[in-house]
Amino acid sequence: MEKFLREIEGLKITPRRKILQGSKGNTASYGLGTSTDFFEHRSYVPQDDLRKLDWKIYCRTKELYVRQFTEESQIHIKIILDASLSMDYGTYSKFQLAKQLAIGIGYLALKGLNLLTVVKLTHQSEVLAYKLNGLGNFYGFKKRMEGLACEGKTNYEGLLQTDVFYSGITFFLTDFLSEGYEKALDFLNVRGEETIGIHILAEEEKRPKLRENLRLVDIETGEKERIAVTKELYSIYQRKINSFLEDTKVNCSKRGIKYVFSETTKSPAKILFEAIGGI
Repeated sequence: MEKFLREIEGLKITPRRKILQGSKGNTASYGLGTSTDFFEHRSYVPQDDLRKLDWKIYCRTKELYVRQFTEESQIHIKIILDASLSMDYGTYSKFQLAKQLAIGIGYLALKGLNLLTVVKLTHQSEVLAYKLNGLGNFYGFKKRMEGLACEGKTNYEGLLQTDVFYSGITFFLTDFLSEGYEKALDFLNVRGEETIGIHILAEEEKRPKLRENLRLVDIETGEKERIAVTKELYSIYQRKINSFLEDTKVNCSKRGIKYVFSETTKSPAKILFEAIGGI
Protein backbone atom coordinates (compact mmCIF):
# COMPACT_ATOMS: atom_id res chain seq x y z
CA MET A 1 0.00 0.00 0.00
CA GLU A 2 2.83 2.43 0.84
CA LYS A 3 4.35 1.83 -2.60
CA PHE A 4 0.96 2.55 -4.21
CA LEU A 5 0.58 5.81 -2.28
CA ARG A 6 4.07 6.89 -3.36
CA GLU A 7 3.19 6.13 -6.98
CA ILE A 8 0.14 8.43 -6.91
CA GLU A 9 1.75 11.15 -4.79
CA GLY A 10 1.97 13.58 -7.72
CA LEU A 11 -1.72 13.31 -8.64
CA LYS A 12 -4.23 15.99 -7.74
CA ILE A 13 -8.01 15.81 -7.99
CA THR A 14 -9.19 18.85 -9.92
CA PRO A 15 -12.59 19.51 -11.54
CA ARG A 16 -13.09 19.39 -15.29
CA ARG A 17 -15.97 21.85 -14.98
CA LYS A 18 -17.62 24.16 -12.47
CA ILE A 19 -17.98 22.92 -8.91
CA LEU A 20 -21.18 24.46 -7.66
CA GLN A 21 -20.71 24.35 -3.91
CA GLY A 22 -17.87 24.43 -1.44
CA SER A 23 -16.16 26.20 1.39
CA LYS A 24 -12.82 27.92 1.61
CA GLY A 25 -9.92 25.67 0.69
CA ASN A 26 -6.88 25.42 -1.53
CA THR A 27 -8.48 24.43 -4.83
CA ALA A 28 -9.44 26.99 -7.45
CA SER A 29 -13.00 26.15 -8.47
CA TYR A 30 -16.44 27.65 -8.79
CA GLY A 31 -18.64 27.87 -5.71
CA LEU A 32 -21.59 29.55 -4.08
CA GLY A 33 -19.62 31.71 -1.68
CA THR A 34 -19.86 35.32 -0.67
CA SER A 35 -17.82 36.64 -3.57
CA THR A 36 -19.51 39.47 -5.48
CA ASP A 37 -18.12 38.12 -8.76
CA PHE A 38 -21.35 36.77 -10.28
CA PHE A 39 -20.90 33.78 -12.57
CA GLU A 40 -24.29 32.41 -13.72
CA HIS A 41 -27.66 30.99 -12.65
CA ARG A 42 -28.51 27.31 -12.34
CA SER A 43 -31.52 25.29 -11.23
CA TYR A 44 -32.02 24.86 -7.50
CA VAL A 45 -31.29 21.45 -5.97
CA PRO A 46 -31.87 20.34 -2.36
CA GLN A 47 -29.04 21.36 0.01
CA ASP A 48 -28.51 24.68 -1.80
CA ASP A 49 -28.25 27.79 0.36
CA LEU A 50 -31.71 29.39 0.22
CA ARG A 51 -30.08 32.81 0.52
CA LYS A 52 -28.76 32.33 -3.02
CA LEU A 53 -32.22 31.96 -4.57
CA ASP A 54 -33.02 34.57 -7.20
CA TRP A 55 -36.57 35.59 -6.34
CA LYS A 56 -36.87 37.95 -9.31
CA ILE A 57 -36.48 35.00 -11.69
CA TYR A 58 -38.93 32.99 -9.61
CA CYS A 59 -41.56 35.74 -9.92
CA ARG A 60 -41.18 35.66 -13.70
CA THR A 61 -40.86 31.91 -14.30
CA LYS A 62 -42.15 30.19 -11.13
CA GLU A 63 -38.94 28.16 -11.27
CA LEU A 64 -36.26 28.15 -8.56
CA TYR A 65 -32.77 29.26 -9.59
CA VAL A 66 -29.70 30.05 -7.51
CA ARG A 67 -27.03 32.64 -8.19
CA GLN A 68 -23.47 31.31 -8.55
CA PHE A 69 -20.33 33.21 -7.68
CA THR A 70 -16.67 32.35 -8.22
CA GLU A 71 -14.42 31.73 -5.24
CA GLU A 72 -11.60 29.56 -3.93
CA SER A 73 -13.27 26.49 -2.47
CA GLN A 74 -12.80 22.98 -1.22
CA ILE A 75 -14.14 20.19 -3.37
CA HIS A 76 -16.55 17.73 -1.78
CA ILE A 77 -15.26 14.41 -3.08
CA LYS A 78 -17.42 11.32 -2.78
CA ILE A 79 -16.61 7.66 -3.34
CA ILE A 80 -19.36 5.17 -4.15
CA LEU A 81 -17.89 1.76 -3.31
CA ASP A 82 -19.84 -1.21 -4.67
CA ALA A 83 -19.55 -3.80 -1.89
CA SER A 84 -22.13 -6.26 -3.20
CA LEU A 85 -21.32 -9.95 -3.55
CA SER A 86 -20.82 -9.64 -7.32
CA MET A 87 -17.63 -7.68 -6.54
CA ASP A 88 -16.21 -10.62 -4.58
CA TYR A 89 -14.92 -12.41 -7.66
CA GLY A 90 -11.62 -13.00 -9.37
CA THR A 91 -8.20 -14.39 -8.56
CA TYR A 92 -7.46 -10.88 -7.36
CA SER A 93 -11.00 -9.85 -6.50
CA LYS A 94 -12.73 -6.83 -7.95
CA PHE A 95 -13.48 -5.66 -4.43
CA GLN A 96 -9.83 -5.74 -3.36
CA LEU A 97 -8.97 -3.50 -6.31
CA ALA A 98 -11.94 -1.21 -5.62
CA LYS A 99 -10.90 -0.81 -1.97
CA GLN A 100 -7.33 0.01 -2.98
CA LEU A 101 -8.57 2.62 -5.45
CA ALA A 102 -10.88 4.08 -2.79
CA ILE A 103 -7.95 4.37 -0.38
CA GLY A 104 -5.89 6.11 -3.06
CA ILE A 105 -8.69 8.56 -3.91
CA GLY A 106 -9.25 9.22 -0.23
CA TYR A 107 -5.57 9.92 0.31
CA LEU A 108 -5.48 12.43 -2.54
CA ALA A 109 -8.70 14.10 -1.36
CA LEU A 110 -7.52 14.52 2.23
CA LYS A 111 -3.98 15.52 1.24
CA GLY A 112 -5.50 18.23 -0.95
CA LEU A 113 -7.50 19.59 2.04
CA ASN A 114 -10.76 18.64 0.35
CA LEU A 115 -13.82 17.02 1.94
CA LEU A 116 -14.24 13.23 1.66
CA THR A 117 -17.47 11.23 1.86
CA VAL A 118 -17.71 7.47 1.28
CA VAL A 119 -20.91 5.57 0.45
CA LYS A 120 -20.99 1.76 0.54
CA LEU A 121 -23.41 0.29 -1.99
CA THR A 122 -25.04 -3.12 -1.48
CA HIS A 123 -28.78 -3.88 -1.25
CA GLN A 124 -28.92 -0.45 0.37
CA SER A 125 -26.65 2.59 0.58
CA GLU A 126 -24.68 3.31 3.74
CA VAL A 127 -22.62 6.44 4.41
CA LEU A 128 -19.37 5.17 5.92
CA ALA A 129 -17.67 8.54 6.24
CA TYR A 130 -19.03 12.06 5.85
CA LYS A 131 -16.99 15.14 5.02
CA LEU A 132 -13.70 13.95 6.45
CA ASN A 133 -11.21 16.80 6.28
CA GLY A 134 -7.43 16.75 6.72
CA LEU A 135 -4.74 14.12 6.28
CA GLY A 136 -4.93 13.28 9.98
CA ASN A 137 -8.12 11.34 9.18
CA PHE A 138 -6.44 9.19 6.54
CA TYR A 139 -5.23 6.22 8.57
CA GLY A 140 -8.57 5.76 10.31
CA PHE A 141 -10.26 5.92 6.90
CA LYS A 142 -7.74 3.46 5.43
CA LYS A 143 -8.25 0.97 8.26
CA ARG A 144 -12.02 1.06 7.80
CA MET A 145 -11.74 0.51 4.05
CA GLU A 146 -9.40 -2.45 4.52
CA GLY A 147 -11.83 -4.06 6.97
CA LEU A 148 -14.83 -3.99 4.61
CA ALA A 149 -16.30 -7.21 3.19
CA CYS A 150 -18.83 -7.87 0.44
CA GLU A 151 -22.47 -8.61 1.21
CA GLY A 152 -25.90 -8.65 -0.41
CA LYS A 153 -27.14 -7.73 -3.85
CA THR A 154 -26.45 -4.59 -5.84
CA ASN A 155 -29.19 -1.97 -5.63
CA TYR A 156 -28.08 1.07 -7.61
CA GLU A 157 -31.38 2.82 -7.01
CA GLY A 158 -30.60 2.87 -3.30
CA LEU A 159 -28.27 5.77 -4.06
CA LEU A 160 -31.32 7.90 -4.87
CA GLN A 161 -32.16 7.93 -1.16
CA THR A 162 -28.67 9.04 -0.10
CA ASP A 163 -28.60 12.74 0.68
CA VAL A 164 -24.87 13.47 0.32
CA PHE A 165 -24.63 14.08 -3.41
CA TYR A 166 -24.65 17.72 -4.40
CA SER A 167 -22.18 19.77 -6.37
CA GLY A 168 -18.90 17.91 -6.11
CA ILE A 169 -16.88 15.09 -7.66
CA THR A 170 -18.02 11.46 -7.33
CA PHE A 171 -15.91 8.38 -8.06
CA PHE A 172 -18.17 5.42 -8.80
CA LEU A 173 -16.29 2.10 -8.26
CA THR A 174 -18.42 -0.80 -9.53
CA ASP A 175 -18.74 -3.67 -12.00
CA PHE A 176 -22.03 -2.27 -13.42
CA LEU A 177 -23.39 -5.83 -13.53
CA SER A 178 -26.86 -5.12 -12.14
CA GLU A 179 -29.80 -3.25 -13.62
CA GLY A 180 -30.64 0.30 -12.66
CA TYR A 181 -27.25 1.95 -12.79
CA GLU A 182 -28.50 4.41 -15.43
CA LYS A 183 -30.95 5.90 -12.90
CA ALA A 184 -28.09 6.33 -10.45
CA LEU A 185 -26.02 8.12 -13.10
CA ASP A 186 -28.95 10.41 -13.94
CA PHE A 187 -29.44 11.15 -10.24
CA LEU A 188 -25.79 12.16 -9.85
CA ASN A 189 -26.09 14.46 -12.86
CA VAL A 190 -29.23 16.12 -11.54
CA ARG A 191 -27.49 16.74 -8.22
CA GLY A 192 -24.68 18.59 -9.98
CA GLU A 193 -22.04 15.90 -9.49
CA GLU A 194 -19.05 15.53 -11.78
CA THR A 195 -18.84 11.74 -11.97
CA ILE A 196 -15.98 9.40 -12.87
CA GLY A 197 -17.15 5.82 -13.42
CA ILE A 198 -14.42 3.25 -12.81
CA HIS A 199 -15.67 -0.01 -14.29
CA ILE A 200 -13.95 -3.03 -12.75
CA LEU A 201 -14.11 -6.57 -14.09
CA ALA A 202 -12.06 -9.63 -13.22
CA GLU A 203 -9.80 -11.03 -15.91
CA GLU A 204 -11.86 -14.25 -15.76
CA GLU A 205 -15.01 -12.28 -16.61
CA LYS A 206 -13.43 -10.56 -19.59
CA ARG A 207 -11.68 -13.65 -20.94
CA PRO A 208 -12.93 -16.85 -19.25
CA LYS A 209 -10.99 -20.04 -19.87
CA LEU A 210 -12.60 -22.45 -22.32
CA ARG A 211 -13.72 -25.67 -20.62
CA GLU A 212 -16.08 -28.44 -21.66
CA ASN A 213 -18.42 -28.10 -18.68
CA LEU A 214 -19.00 -25.29 -16.22
CA ARG A 215 -21.20 -24.85 -13.20
CA LEU A 216 -22.43 -21.25 -13.17
CA VAL A 217 -23.30 -19.75 -9.79
CA ASP A 218 -25.00 -16.39 -9.33
CA ILE A 219 -22.90 -15.10 -6.44
CA GLU A 220 -25.66 -12.76 -5.24
CA THR A 221 -28.61 -15.20 -5.35
CA GLY A 222 -26.92 -18.61 -5.12
CA GLU A 223 -28.72 -19.88 -8.25
CA LYS A 224 -26.77 -22.60 -10.11
CA GLU A 225 -26.75 -23.85 -13.67
CA ARG A 226 -24.52 -26.28 -15.58
CA ILE A 227 -23.58 -25.57 -19.19
CA ALA A 228 -21.36 -27.15 -21.81
CA VAL A 229 -18.91 -24.55 -23.12
CA THR A 230 -18.31 -24.89 -26.84
CA LYS A 231 -16.26 -22.63 -29.07
CA GLU A 232 -19.50 -21.24 -30.45
CA LEU A 233 -20.82 -20.43 -26.98
CA TYR A 234 -17.46 -18.86 -26.07
CA SER A 235 -17.65 -16.65 -29.17
CA ILE A 236 -21.19 -15.57 -28.23
CA TYR A 237 -19.99 -14.72 -24.72
CA GLN A 238 -17.16 -12.58 -26.07
CA ARG A 239 -19.56 -10.64 -28.27
CA LYS A 240 -21.92 -10.09 -25.35
CA ILE A 241 -19.23 -8.96 -22.91
CA ASN A 242 -17.80 -6.56 -25.50
CA SER A 243 -21.29 -5.22 -26.19
CA PHE A 244 -21.88 -4.80 -22.45
CA LEU A 245 -18.66 -2.81 -22.08
CA GLU A 246 -19.46 -0.60 -25.05
CA ASP A 247 -23.03 0.04 -23.86
CA THR A 248 -21.78 1.00 -20.38
CA LYS A 249 -19.20 3.34 -21.85
CA VAL A 250 -21.85 4.98 -24.08
CA ASN A 251 -24.31 5.31 -21.18
CA CYS A 252 -21.63 7.13 -19.19
CA SER A 253 -20.35 9.27 -22.04
CA LYS A 254 -23.76 10.57 -23.13
CA ARG A 255 -24.28 11.81 -19.56
CA GLY A 256 -20.94 13.59 -19.55
CA ILE A 257 -19.45 11.00 -17.18
CA LYS A 258 -15.82 10.07 -17.55
CA TYR A 259 -15.58 6.30 -18.08
CA VAL A 260 -12.53 4.26 -17.12
CA PHE A 261 -12.46 0.49 -17.63
CA SER A 262 -10.02 -1.78 -15.87
CA GLU A 263 -9.42 -5.45 -15.31
CA THR A 264 -8.23 -6.52 -11.89
CA THR A 265 -4.77 -7.26 -13.30
CA LYS A 266 -4.12 -3.58 -14.08
CA SER A 267 -1.95 -1.46 -11.80
CA PRO A 268 -4.12 0.63 -9.42
CA ALA A 269 -1.77 3.57 -9.91
CA LYS A 270 -2.27 3.42 -13.69
CA ILE A 271 -6.04 3.32 -13.21
CA LEU A 272 -5.97 6.48 -11.10
CA PHE A 273 -3.63 8.19 -13.56
CA GLU A 274 -6.22 7.53 -16.26
CA ALA A 275 -9.15 8.58 -14.05
CA ILE A 276 -7.57 11.62 -12.41
CA GLY A 277 -4.68 12.60 -14.62
CA GLY A 278 -7.02 13.40 -17.50
CA ILE A 279 -9.65 15.21 -15.45
